[in-house]
Amino acid sequence: NAIAAGLDGFAVNWVGTGSADQRAEDSRYTMRLQTLVDVVHEVRAEGHDFTLWFNYRSSATIRSLEEMDGDLAFLSGFFADDPAFDRHFGRPVLVLAGSRKYSTSHLRTISQRHRDDFFLVGDETGTTWNAARADLLDGDHYYWSSQNPVANPRSFEQLRELAYRVHSGPRNPDGTSKAWIAPVTPGYNATLIGGT
Repeated sequence: NAIAAGLDGFAVNWVGTGSADQRAEDSRYTMRLQTLVDVVHEVRAEGHDFTLWFNYRSSATIRSLEEMDGDLAFLSGFFADDPAFDRHFGRPVLVLAGSRKYSTSHLRTISQRHRDDFFLVGDETGTTWNAARADLLDGDHYYWSSQNPVANPRSFEQLRELAYRVHSGPRNPDGTSKAWIAPVTPGYNATLIGGT
């Protein structure tokens, strides 16, 4: 169990229907999210400080501006005030998975419409994280920044460089520094899927 292992929470993969008037029962992802939220309420009632982040599933399948807008409006109205979700500076954390795959103008619109509701964290690489995109995000969580130091002797240096650029970039509207969240994939073994 996650609490026995010392974990404080999960980043939960979620995507909605994209409709502005979606309901919780319209999506299997939302029904599973609600089940997890209910469990978090139970463990918090038992005294465990366990919380969730949203990981918006927008990388594998590119979402239109309308779909993203509908999904994030639904999340904000349905889950954003729930105590099951971890808050940074008063807003629940939402990772925009694959943000690097979207144009800056697309990202700007999402940020303008939803940044007041969510602590928006991008999924940007060392080459896509720039001042224009940093202005639209509260931090970065580059999912594929996992490194292979055997094949790439500069791997740790590259991660430090990206983290430094995120932290030293333009400050968030509230004056705070950008958050750098390094992903960890414990137990990942590519041999199970034909890799090394």
